[in-house]
Amino acid sequence: MTPTRKRNPRSGSTILEFALFALVTVPATLGVVGVGMTLGAYIRILQTTRDAAHMFARGIDFNTTGNQDMVVRLASTLNLTRNGGDGVVIFSKIITPYQADCDAASVQNCSNLGVPVVIHRTTVGASQLRASSYATPRTQILSGEGNIAPSDYLTDFSVRAPSATGEFTTSGVTQERGDIAYVVEGYFSLPTLRFLGYAPNGAYCRFMF
Repeated sequence: MTPTRKRNPRSGSTILEFALFALVTVPATLGVVGVGMTLGAYIRILQTTRDAAHMFARGIDFNTTGNQDMVVRLASTLNLTRNGGDGVVIFSKIITPYQADCDAASVQNCSNLGVPVVIHRTTVGASQLRASSYATPRTQILSGEGNIAPSDYLTDFSVRAPSATGEFTTSGVTQERGDIAYVVEGYFSLPTLRFLGYAPNGAYCRFMF
């Protein structure tokens, strides 16, 4: 007579223990992976925006296609193109007009006197993804090189930079006549991280020199 092998009573409990263990560890592992990928994307966005801001403050003209390609190469892992992709880099020059500026331009109704205003705007990437925090000048007053004439930036309300006003006053920094603030903003959407469910849609940063 062949002896009958007894079934291990612990086999069912082992499966249950593994299921409970996986219920905790799998989401935790995915969470760690998600945080790591998100932080990596943030670091690349910061580096791209910061490097572009350094070059902009040193006089690089990002209105030319060659220099725009440099920004595209900086953001090579973020899917940026000159006029599209998953991100946008916004370049702005900001000054604070003084009465001498109004007199020099022969502008009598100088409505932007003493208010930080945008005098140059260039955009690389998908401009529809995010508007600048430093005003949105009307396209009619932008030249082909992204410059705004004194007669416009001294009077047009669309060039006022409300965020810049707070930054200059709260930091105790006074922008003297002739001083130019070079501001670069970067925004990138993060489509590759959306499978995680809780990942942010995008990340924004800015640098001012």
